[in-house]
Amino acid sequence: MSCRVSLFLFLAFVAQISAFFIPNTPRLPLQASRLSLAPARHARPTLGSTRGTAQAVRMGGRIAPSPAEGNPHWGFEKMKRLSWRVDQLSKRQVSFLSPLYSEDGYFNHDTTQADRVSILSTSMALHSILLNPELWAPETSGGSKVSIADIQQSLEDPSSKHTSDGSRLGNFRIPFLITALTSLKTPASSRKLQAVIAQTIVTVASATSRVLPDKLSQSTRDACVGACVGNAIDIQEILLPKGGLSMYLLYWSTRALTAAMLGKDSHGEAYISFNMIGDAKACQDRVAQEALDELCRQLAYHASGERSLFDVMQLSYALMLHYETSGYKGAMICGEDRTTVFNEKLSDKALEVIFGAQLANGLWPQGAPIDREGQSMRGDIGNSFVFSFDLIGSLLETFEATRANSLRPYLGHLEKSLQWAEDNLVESMVSSSCDLETSTSQGQIMRGWRSNHLGKGGPVTVCTAQVFIAVAHMRSLLKKLRNQQVLEEFKGVIAEAEPNNAAWARLMDADLEIGGKAASLKTVIDAKVIAPLVALQQTDAMPLILGQGVKAAFPKYSMILYGPPGTAKTTICTSIAEKLGWSFVTIDTACFLANGMEQVASRMTYIFERLRELEDTVILFDEIEEFCLDREAPGLSMESRMLTTAMLTQLNDLRRKQRSVFIVATNRLRSFDAAVTRPGRFDMILLVGTPAMQDRLKRIEKKLQAAGVADVMMRQFDVEQETVKEVPAMVIVQELFHSKWEEHIRFLNFAENEEFSDGVVQLIRSKKLAKESFSALLSQAMETATIQGPVRTEYLAGAKLSRA
Repeated sequence: MSCRVSLFLFLAFVAQISAFFIPNTPRLPLQASRLSLAPARHARPTLGSTRGTAQAVRMGGRIAPSPAEGNPHWGFEKMKRLSWRVDQLSKRQVSFLSPLYSEDGYFNHDTTQADRVSILSTSMALHSILLNPELWAPETSGGSKVSIADIQQSLEDPSSKHTSDGSRLGNFRIPFLITALTSLKTPASSRKLQAVIAQTIVTVASATSRVLPDKLSQSTRDACVGACVGNAIDIQEILLPKGGLSMYLLYWSTRALTAAMLGKDSHGEAYISFNMIGDAKACQDRVAQEALDELCRQLAYHASGERSLFDVMQLSYALMLHYETSGYKGAMICGEDRTTVFNEKLSDKALEVIFGAQLANGLWPQGAPIDREGQSMRGDIGNSFVFSFDLIGSLLETFEATRANSLRPYLGHLEKSLQWAEDNLVESMVSSSCDLETSTSQGQIMRGWRSNHLGKGGPVTVCTAQVFIAVAHMRSLLKKLRNQQVLEEFKGVIAEAEPNNAAWARLMDADLEIGGKAASLKTVIDAKVIAPLVALQQTDAMPLILGQGVKAAFPKYSMILYGPPGTAKTTICTSIAEKLGWSFVTIDTACFLANGMEQVASRMTYIFERLRELEDTVILFDEIEEFCLDREAPGLSMESRMLTTAMLTQLNDLRRKQRSVFIVATNRLRSFDAAVTRPGRFDMILLVGTPAMQDRLKRIEKKLQAAGVADVMMRQFDVEQETVKEVPAMVIVQELFHSKWEEHIRFLNFAENEEFSDGVVQLIRSKKLAKESFSALLSQAMETATIQGPVRTEYLAGAKLSRA
């Protein structure tokens, strides 16, 4: 075994040991140079008042955050301020990108090359647009001339203008072209698209193993014809040596293949044929192993102090690939799980190293060149190094959905990067006229960003788009972390599973009367709340950007559920959350009284300020009647009247946000102030009654099936024929239910009905079911029933108060 291989194995072992057993092992710091950032600026707009000035200090042999810039605790207010800065920057996307767009349907590389299409710039700009569709809708974009249809046509028919040499698209551009075309639902029959997909399979396969052309399917080899612009090529031309792709290009190439494997065009046709899918899946398997190897290798270099070999960009994209291809909720998994298992400790260590390598200005060292083939690609990408915001956007997109908490310790680092974006806007003017007498010119001002790896100059489209992509994912991450923080504070349930209909399906329905018409509780909630919200979640961004509109769903976001105790109002709320796949939190009287009676008003403000930040959450206000009492009631104190007024204002503000569904559950609707129940305050007011008869009977049938006695026959006397005959037990049960429904059975709540149903099943199993035994069982149940006396009177009086 060579010395080089031995060294690698030893370093890999060191990385594993340091990652698993010695998490704080001292390391030699990277000697990254501080790059000068002095672009020619005309003005720097102020985007936020918070300024991070802390400097990194050396601790334990590695670069660590100082207490000022670290993350001991990012509280709600601090995250809210950072979110405001992120939102302010995000809102500039349309005004920054639109001037860089050509009416021919593509984005220019920059203001100096308006006559040349840039696939990378166009693809990155499209990615940014699709992440923020609400900004680009015709009614909000301020008349932007950007046309998605023209962009699609430009990318579907690339000409020599797309490249610097007019011959090959190259390994750098192809992944972005595939990702863009599949996101636009380009027809799968596109010869160009099939060719570049096949070329990506070939390059990834050859770069991750010593694959020979004859090892690939004939379909893949045939599809490679036409992968060049206008010319057929030999497959040998696109084969790469093993390791011929940087982790950056391997990441984007694998991501493009995944988009093609999982995606379908507007007609539902798959992008990768059945004959090629085996090659693509084999690529994913090899990428998974290659990513894990490189992840261990880079951590070993870092742990051993091999500064000349360590590359933070290689480490970062190896980590992302490992996560995405490991079978741990990875987006790049197609079909069966991968044999490579996600290593959480290794991932956490890698994140620590990545953010520890951040420079004082909020950026990262440049790393090795992106394209290992040579420098021919530089005409399109400006230079061959990863821009830090490209890294941030990819990293956040990879982890924010399922491992947002792993990024929580690095919010201070993200704030430093945001600070760089705020401080380093560049401008240039495309002159339309020049006055020689006054030596002044007029034209359009272009604003955006330019990679710190470039020299001085104006904004570059791809860099500007990458900043907005990173900012969009920062916004998403901060929303998720704020949600989690609020839910943790109030002991809510954070949604981690996919939507689950099981609890909602088990829930027994209840009868309703709305406007004199019969209805059911579950049907109304399903039609007015759940179904419209599901439709909104599944709405594609493209129609919104194209101005085609979205089919109006108009979900209801607020309701009052009223009814007697024991009617499962809380269970209904949790079942709604599970069916939507949303989080759930309960706010009760104790929450408002946590700081004592004298602090109720300020506590109310505190609580609702946080609730308004929640998204995709079902909020249950349980037993808060004391804060909604009728202000006209005699003897009500001034404090109670003021609390009711304050609660009305807070509920109204929460309703206007339309970010979450909130529900007030009460046993005493008629004690509420008239302003609470008037139309317009809540979207719906629904009686949660006792289970409907049909649902009770179905429950007994299921219990009989579970007990294995569903087919039991009972002897019954036929009065008309004066004979005894055998009939199914459920026939007798139905008759008995109908005879006792109005007077007794309808007033048994959910828990009481369960106990009563168990008794009925026992009578059937013992073949003792008769009118007398049934009546005796019912009488026993009614002795302890909740809905009796005044409670029954209230229940009947409120039966017609429902509104939807």
